[in-house]
Amino acid sequence: MNDHPSPPYRFPRLPTPGGDSPIPNPDSRNAPDDCLFLVCDELASRFVLACLVNDDPLEVRDAMEIELAKEFDLTPERAGQLFDLALEVMHLKVHGHYHSSEAEIGFLIASVTGGLNEVGNN
Repeated sequence: MNDHPSPPYRFPRLPTPGGDSPIPNPDSRNAPDDCLFLVCDELASRFVLACLVNDDPLEVRDAMEIELAKEFDLTPERAGQLFDLALEVMHLKVHGHYHSSEAEIGFLIASVTGGLNEVGNN
C-alpha cells in the first residue's frame, strides 16, 4: 500500500515527436532547434495551467522539474535548465524578446542539448 499522499494534480506526460503529437518528428524538420522550442513552449503552457490549479509557482516548478527528470532521464540540474529555457520561451512569446542575454540563452540551449558535455564543442 502506498503511504504517500497523492498530489492534488498530475502533470500530463509530454508528447513524444511524431504521430498525433504537436511536436514534429525531428527527421521531418530542417532545424532540430524547432523541436526544442516546441517542447519548451509546451512546458511553459503546462506551467501556466498548473499554476491555475496550485497558486504556488515554486511548488509547481519543483514538481514539474521532478517529472521532467523522470520522463526524459535528466539530471535535476539539466531539468532545471530545460525549465529555465521554457520560461525564456514564455517571456519571448509575451514580450517579444528573451529576458536573458543571447549568450545566456545559448548557454541554456547548449546545456539542455548536451552540447557542453562534448569536449570538441568547448
